[in-house]
Amino acid sequence: ALKGRKVWVSGFGVGTYLYAKPATPYLHRALADRHLAHLKEYNTLAAIYHNFERDLPEVLIDQDGKATEMLDKLPLLAEKYTLRPQGKLKIYMLKKSR
Repeated sequence: ALKGRKVWVSGFGVGTYLYAKPATPYLHRALADRHLAHLKEYNTLAAIYHNFERDLPEVLIDQDGKATEMLDKLPLLAEKYTLRPQGKLKIYMLKKSR
C-alpha cells in the first residue's frame, strides 16, 4: 500500500523507504533529531512546518512517538492528516483535497 507513495518514518525503521518515496528532509534520524529533539522551541517548529509544507508526505509512520508529538505542537499540519492506528504503530494518512 506504500509503494510509490511519499512517506516519512519517525523512528529508525528506514526499510519502508525501499518501496516508498522519502518526503521531507528528515530521512536520516540523527539529522532529524536536530529539529525533533527541540519541539518546544518556536523557531524549530516553524522550520519543521516549512519543511513539511515543501515536501508533504502522503503517509506518516510514527514508530517512536515523535510524529504524534510533532503533530500535537503543529495543529495546522495535524489537520491535514487522519490517524489510522495499526496495532501499536500510529499511521497518519494525508486527507484527500476537496
